[in-house]
Amino acid sequence: MKQNIIGSLNGYDLLLILVLAVFFGFAMRDFLSMFFDPKRPKERGKESDILPAGTRIECVVAGMMCGVCESRIASAVRSVVPDARKLSVSHVTGKAVFVLRGQRAYGTLRAELSEAIGSTGYEFLGMTVKRRKSGTFFKK
Repeated sequence: MKQNIIGSLNGYDLLLILVLAVFFGFAMRDFLSMFFDPKRPKERGKESDILPAGTRIECVVAGMMCGVCESRIASAVRSVVPDARKLSVSHVTGKAVFVLRGQRAYGTLRAELSEAIGSTGYEFLGMTVKRRKSGTFFKK
């Protein structure tokens, strides 16, 4: 008589197979992310531009591969902009996104972020700024 393969497995075997499948899935995602680094963004800001409070900053970072990388980038961003709101870092997209609480100069902010992220061992590729929902984008 032919036995069903699932029927011969007990609960521990099925649990082990599930854990191994999840582990393999995460390992493959992290392995494949090594080959797909983010591209440099087109930056449109000038050194003398003043970014008002509420401006959304998106930093593109190459080399992140895991959650530990995300926390290192987050602490580097917090060292430069301690009052940043809604900070989120993703190694999948290769981006760190936050909202400015106060106004900052574009050139100074970019240089400080580049230095802080570069000192952690990752490559700062650039940053883009998004306009607030109300008000003007740049104030001089």
